[in-house]
Amino acid sequence: MNVLLVLALTAQQPQDTVVLKPVVVTATRVPVSADLVASAVTVLRGSDLVAQGVRTVAEALETVPGAHVAETGSFGGQTSLFMRGGESDYTKVLLDGVPLNQAGGAIDLAQLTTDNIDRIEIVRGPVSVLYGTDAVTGVVQVFTRAGQGAAHLGADFRGGTYGSTQGAVDITGGTTTIGYSARVSRFSSDGLYPYNNQYRNSVVSAGVRLAPDARTDATLTYRYGDDIYHFPTDGFGAPVDSNQRAAERGPLLSLNAHRALGQRFDARVTAGVKEARLFYNDEPDSPGEDGASSSTKTSGSAGPASSARRSGRSPTRSGRIATIPGISRRRSFRRVERRSRSAPGSTTTRNLGHMRRIALAPYTGSTRCGCAGRSARDTRSPHSSRTSPAALQREISS
Repeated sequence: MNVLLVLALTAQQPQDTVVLKPVVVTATRVPVSADLVASAVTVLRGSDLVAQGVRTVAEALETVPGAHVAETGSFGGQTSLFMRGGESDYTKVLLDGVPLNQAGGAIDLAQLTTDNIDRIEIVRGPVSVLYGTDAVTGVVQVFTRAGQGAAHLGADFRGGTYGSTQGAVDITGGTTTIGYSARVSRFSSDGLYPYNNQYRNSVVSAGVRLAPDARTDATLTYRYGDDIYHFPTDGFGAPVDSNQRAAERGPLLSLNAHRALGQRFDARVTAGVKEARLFYNDEPDSPGEDGASSSTKTSGSAGPASSARRSGRSPTRSGRIATIPGISRRRSFRRVERRSRSAPGSTTTRNLGHMRRIALAPYTGSTRCGCAGRSARDTRSPHSSRTSPAALQREISS
């Protein structure tokens, strides 16, 4: 009797749940099961990050083996990623296939949030053959989610120490043919320092996925970020400035299309546009601030620097052969104006710089060539007359 009871209880127990390995794209540029990839790959699901309350991608990467994240200052301060002991510019970071690194590989992860993401794929190890010289120690790629099922509208609000607040509104839904998702969020904080340490970050993210049949699918994603960071510290980390601040804003647009041509052949097209506008402002402080005497004002500089990066790739795969051409264009401009009133009278110095750079490079990273345009600088003596706005505009245009 006891034997029959034990056998009956054993038969009623459910079978163990089988967890399938995730399908990754970053390691080989084509969808492959993670257990078939030779590289070390980690996948972080967006739903898990939301449940854990992780706000930024940098916070999520702190849990990845071999990755070290270093933050400076308060919310919004410089945040760098060091993968497998390499430098911070040795890791390629992409958002839906669009590179986020600056020229040379540098990147600040402080503004990259986990809003409306489906997953984060991290490949640890050299991947320069596929992604160029910026991928020396690894690649991190963030994917925007595409909704499915009945339409769902949600909102959340959080508050914490240092006057930190976060609010967001999102909507997701879709069918087997089309899926959509959108999210608008805003985070703000007073910072760690007692003055001039406010931070604000606003993000708008949306994604649409279209699959008319089982062999064709296309995804269009859009993301716009707008943040401003006040920091009172100087080069030595001492809080001495009451109005120094930096800002960054700009959109990102990505298009990915896939068409299966047979059992062993398919075609993929990826195109992306990213524009980042960087601003820095340090106006002259009031008398008695910045640790200076009442007769001295610190130098101030205000200069927007804008850079646009456009990339397009059309990888095709036939068996084991893939070609990935690419083009990159960058233009930056900066104007710096300084005033000093430490002596009787006034002194004005204007420094004008203009640089154009166009680089053509295949994304395989085997070859890179570039050319730099001319650089102009105009420094006037203290006794020269000030330039009129019209003349200054002509100098900038030239």
